[in-house]
Amino acid sequence: MMRQSGVILHISSLPSPYGIGSMGTEARRFVDFLAQAGLRYWQILPLGETNESNSPYQSPSVFAGNHLFIDLRQLCADGLLEQAEIDSVYWGSDPRRVNYPAVKSGRNLLLRRAWDRCGDRLDKELEAFAQSNSYWLPDYARFMVMQELGDTLPERLRMGLLARSEEALREFDRSYGRYLYYYYFLQYLFQKQWQQLREYANGKGISFIGDIPIYVAASSADVWAHPELFCLDGNGQMADQAGCPPDGFSAVGQMWGNPLYNWQEMAKQDYKWWAERLKQCHLLCDKVRLDHFRGFEAYYSIPANAETALEGHWIEGPGVAFFDSMKCQVEGLDLIAEDLGTLTDGVHQLRQAVGCPGMAVLQFAFDGDNSNTYLPHNMTRDRIMYTGTHDNDTLLGWWQSLPEWQRSYCGFYARPGWERPWWDMMGTAWATVCDLAMAQMQDFLGLDGSCRMNVPGKTEGNWGWRMLPGEATDDLARSIRDLNHLYCRDN
Repeated sequence: MMRQSGVILHISSLPSPYGIGSMGTEARRFVDFLAQAGLRYWQILPLGETNESNSPYQSPSVFAGNHLFIDLRQLCADGLLEQAEIDSVYWGSDPRRVNYPAVKSGRNLLLRRAWDRCGDRLDKELEAFAQSNSYWLPDYARFMVMQELGDTLPERLRMGLLARSEEALREFDRSYGRYLYYYYFLQYLFQKQWQQLREYANGKGISFIGDIPIYVAASSADVWAHPELFCLDGNGQMADQAGCPPDGFSAVGQMWGNPLYNWQEMAKQDYKWWAERLKQCHLLCDKVRLDHFRGFEAYYSIPANAETALEGHWIEGPGVAFFDSMKCQVEGLDLIAEDLGTLTDGVHQLRQAVGCPGMAVLQFAFDGDNSNTYLPHNMTRDRIMYTGTHDNDTLLGWWQSLPEWQRSYCGFYARPGWERPWWDMMGTAWATVCDLAMAQMQDFLGLDGSCRMNVPGKTEGNWGWRMLPGEATDDLARSIRDLNHLYCRDN
């Protein structure tokens, strides 16, 4: 691989007059900016729908795309909406933050209107789309309609659906077909628009890096459709949950609230569910960041009713057999291992056996220990150097929060002019031997901690940051291109 570089920016963070970033004009403008800057990779967060906390890591389906990203202006061009209708909606007052209640309300209103206007004109396309996505789409649509209708469903039918009775499923499909097709419609639009954006990006030499969470939400189409693949009790409730022991983010560990996989049953099915999931992600992206890679070597199991993660314990994961199966089933498999945190020799051995690059975070490097694995002089080519991820502060916010001794250590190590510490630290990352160096868009813009994307363990105020219109300037693109040229990353 040549020496290259890229940016982390989720679709939601793109500028837009309609409350949230979308797959429309602004996304293409950003692709043009990346090409001008000599950045070859655009890394995004998971593309799935979000939950009440707006987290892309807790979705009602790991297969479905987020309908909030559908470009409304394209629907005007398709004759399904009118511009005046879009302009009449309140999208929020702060262009720096996503107002999720306003965005969800406005988008749902307009997308329902577009569906009503669609009539039967897309019936053939939707039927073909459903057939080509038959592994997940029908059950996803059923699950969403069940959530939408709730207690208004007849009790007998609702109980039959929860038990996945074949008779109940057939009756549901007959009685609520128009409801189901609305969700087919949303996913059809999402995939069509995304593929158009990806083709545009690839044509400009830009590749997408996707993000695939290791676990799924407890309340999801995935658990409802495949309960045998998860560790559930006799009542279909989560028996044990995923999480992690104490670490740098939490002194008592973290409880994530996700059900664990029944890896024994998954192995019996040759990990087909995972293969279909990775196929779907590779349909959308060129590379895939595999979240919590260490969970495939050993995973942390916490009782569902535990008070803290301290009650958990480690269990051996599926290991190399899982990845051997994926290589056989998923064409063009191209993974990045999210292998951050405290790791065992077994995790390193597994990643090397799989043959995918790992990750390093510059913000974790400067603790005063010159053997710190994240320090630039300890880097190897098979790791990707990140200035920070979506879970980190911005570079400027991080630097401002450091005690004086760490600031001095950073300055002594990097030996920059230190007029713009965030930019000098990016240069330190770009100078490493790693084939790929990545930074958040906030770091290129020199933004402080108020523009952070996520604070792990914090339940409110995350996932809302947005780039302002006009921030991705020609001058900034030239500065990034100069940085890439200086460190031979302009390939």
